[in-house]
Formats: sequence, structure tokens, C-alpha cells
Amino acid sequence: MAATPKAGLRFILILISLLVAVALVLVVWLVAVPAIRGEPTPPPTWSDPVPLQTPAGTAIDLSDSGVPGIAIAQGTPNEVPYWGTMISAIDTNTMETLWSYQVTTQDSMGYSYNIAAGKLLAISSHGQLIVIDISTGHTTQMTKLDDQAVFPTIQFVNSNIVITDNSHHGMCGRHWDNLSVCAWTSEATVIGQPPWGRVYMFSQTPAPLAFSGGKWINTSAGVVDALTGAPAPFGADAQETDAFPQLHSVFYAGRDDNLIFRCVYDTDGNEETASCQRWDTASNSAVGATMSGTNFAENLAWDLPYLLISDMYQMSAYSWDTGEQVWTQQLDGMDAVAVGDNLFFGYQGSSDDGRSWSVEYNPSYLVAADTGKILWTGGLAGVLGISQDVVYFYTFPDNSANGQVIAQDLNSRSKHPAWILDGPAPDTVLTMIDNRILAVSSSQQQIWSLTV
Repeated sequence: MAATPKAGLRFILILISLLVAVALVLVVWLVAVPAIRGEPTPPPTWSDPVPLQTPAGTAIDLSDSGVPGIAIAQGTPNEVPYWGTMISAIDTNTMETLWSYQVTTQDSMGYSYNIAAGKLLAISSHGQLIVIDISTGHTTQMTKLDDQAVFPTIQFVNSNIVITDNSHHGMCGRHWDNLSVCAWTSEATVIGQPPWGRVYMFSQTPAPLAFSGGKWINTSAGVVDALTGAPAPFGADAQETDAFPQLHSVFYAGRDDNLIFRCVYDTDGNEETASCQRWDTASNSAVGATMSGTNFAENLAWDLPYLLISDMYQMSAYSWDTGEQVWTQQLDGMDAVAVGDNLFFGYQGSSDDGRSWSVEYNPSYLVAADTGKILWTGGLAGVLGISQDVVYFYTFPDNSANGQVIAQDLNSRSKHPAWILDGPAPDTVLTMIDNRILAVSSSQQQIWSLTV
């Protein structure tokens, strides 16, 4: 008996259904199952290495210049004498050296440099101040400083003022139009002496030298005006008493005059206490509740939705406006980064030579900013940066490993990395600038890039 047209059509429909089902199974097997299992996707590849124009035998560090497309490479000799230090501008697209400047000379044992307003300022140990336009490499100013310290440092710089230390261990405020002369001086010790630039001697106390957009300066004789050095109408009790192992610090911090906090930090070398309270600068009085714990959460980051203070392994979030506690959560990590409506907590520190390092397997967390609920936990390392909801970690290389870059999609249900990539050389230092991860090797005097 011949098949009817309806039977043939039914057969075709069944065949199509089977093909669609097989295709769906393949999609689930090849895409969804690896995602759930956490199988990493193929990582990107490092670029070919590009030689750096730094002297052989120098330790190289990279930093963001603040100018799009340009990184700053600092090359410092590994052994004394430390003359021959070089600062170079690196094109983050091509890795080519745009310009270099030899900061120190043979009669100069050190230097200090800082970056702001598209300029690089460097002071050699014999008191020569050089101002370089980062975009062009042209020297726009070169002057001999007055009232300089034996080893002068640039403690703060913005588009209005440059502050250096002076010969009396105080401060010298210099205006851009006449950098050689102190517009004002203060014999009061700065809170946050170099090389830290903030109170960072025995703890992670985030006392800023300058605050409120660089308008005010913390000193051990009270808060002063950054432009004039005159006492501020508030903050006369700002101070730092350092009698190792004891440290007592009162400082002020805030993003603008409408959001200022008075903070106190104390330690006897064993126990620590930390507290902050919102401050009305007009009446010079406290507003709202006191927020307290054992330490501050790495830094008073004004781009975060809350003030974060830790109490051992307990992190508490407080309202900037009222000082009321919003949530508390058990967290090991200290560094906080805003990621959309969430907060990412990791941990990273600084080694003795100033390079970034992190303890591998130290926990990291993604937390809902409004509730403190832990959304994701990872046992990863330090944070390089975040781009399009993908966070990039690194493990610090040692003598037997190149270190690794680890990518984690914060929107993924998987706790496993999206991909893992070994560093290009054993001694690479990693930095993330302009959505590129840069790796530099001091032993090979080379630089690589990874576009993410």
C-alpha cells in the first residue's frame, strides 16, 4: 500500500524535529555544559615582545600616565649607586617607546616623581625640578628649588598646586606659575610621610595628604588650605603621633566640602581601632552616627556606594549621608571595586620594592552593594582590573613560575575562570591600562601586551 501525502509530511516533520533536538543537544553539550563545569575557553595570546629603551640591569615598573594610550615605565638600577634612573613613555597600542628622560645624574642619589594634569614632575636629589608634557615628551619647565629637603619628594600635585617637603621636615606649597619658590611653608609634619603619601606605617590606614579635590591638606598641626597654607575653618585637631609601636592619627577626608569625614586611627602594635564620623565644616561639628571597627577597608574610595570599615573579618557598609550601618558581612578581602550594582572584594598589597603582589588563593567576593549578600566567591589572587564585567586577576611570579593572568566573568554562574594564561616571562610585572594587560620583564628588558 503506497504512503499517503500526509504520512510523508508527518515523516518529514518528525525528521526535522529529530535534527533540531540533536542540534540542541550539541549546543548544550558544547556550550552550556562546559560553562556549568567551568571549562575555560581559549585565552587570548600575548603580543610579540618589544624591547624597552631602559639601561641593562634596571628593575622596571609600569604605571598609568593618566593620558590615554600612554603608560609610564620607570627603570631603576638594582644596585647602588642608583644614578641612571630613567623614565619612559610607552605607547600602549604599539609598545614602542615614545620618549625617555634620564632623571638622575652621577652626583644624584635619588629622585621623586609624580603625575597630574597631563604632566610628569620629577625632582632629582640635588633639587632640580623637571616638568615634562607626557603627550609630547617636551620639557616645559626646569628649575632649581629653594628650601628643599636633603632628598626632596613631591608629596602632592594637581592642576592648582604642587607640594614638596622642605628642609625642616614640613611642607612647601608651590604654584605652577613659579615652582621654584615656596608660596607658603608649614613646619608641621605632613600626615602620611613619603614614600607612602599617607599613613601606612603599621596598618592600612587611609589618611590622605590632600582631600576635597585637593583643596585641603592634613598636617600634624591641623588642616590647612592647599593654595595658601592658611588654617582651615575646621580640623584643627588633625595630628599624628608616632611612637613605635604606637600610632595615633586624627585626619579628615572627603570628596568635596559637602561630604567630609573626621577619622581616628589608633594602634599599640597589637590591637587597632578605627572610626569615622561625618563632619559639618561650617559649624566644625559632628553629624550623625560614629562608624567604627578595627581598620579601614584599604581606602576611602569615594566612587563606592558606602563607607567600608572592617572589624577583623567582618566588613560593614555605612551610609555616606547618615553614618548608619547598611549591612555587615563576613569577608576576608579588603580592596573594594564597584562593578555595576555590586561590589568586588579582593586583596592586594605592596612588596618591599613597591611592586604589586598578592597572596595566591586569598578569597575574593562579589557582593550585592545594597544588601551585602555574597553572590560569588573565588579563591583567586590580586586584581589587575575590570573590563565589561570581566575581572582580571594575577598570581605573583616567583623564581619557578611565570605567574598567570586569570579572567573571571562576573555574570557567569560558574565559579571557574573563563580562561587562564601564563605570563610571557618568569619575572614579568603585570599592569592593566586602557583595556590592555601589559607585562614587562626586567631581566629581558622587554614588554608584551594582551588586549582584553
